[in-house]
Amino acid sequence: MEEPSETISTPSLSITQCVTLKLSSSNYLLWKTQFELFLSSQSLLGFLNGSTPRPLPTVTTRNGDVVTEEANPEFVKWIRRDQLVMAWL
Repeated sequence: MEEPSETISTPSLSITQCVTLKLSSSNYLLWKTQFELFLSSQSLLGFLNGSTPRPLPTVTTRNGDVVTEEANPEFVKWIRRDQLVMAWL
């Protein structure tokens, strides 16, 4: 079975436009503020603070008396976004 493709939208601002500092031992609080503001503007802050929980990898569907377990497309989307945030970090 072919998996549906998902396009991850490109942020309107690049991370380098918003997070102008390279993290160092002396600028953590300012870097953190910039990074969190960028993630918030992209609706991705929940991946960092845990408020966007990981969906289950599978979902159960029922068709009459037949119950099947299928891949959860929301799980795949969540993983892709989570990996994007991790790559930025």
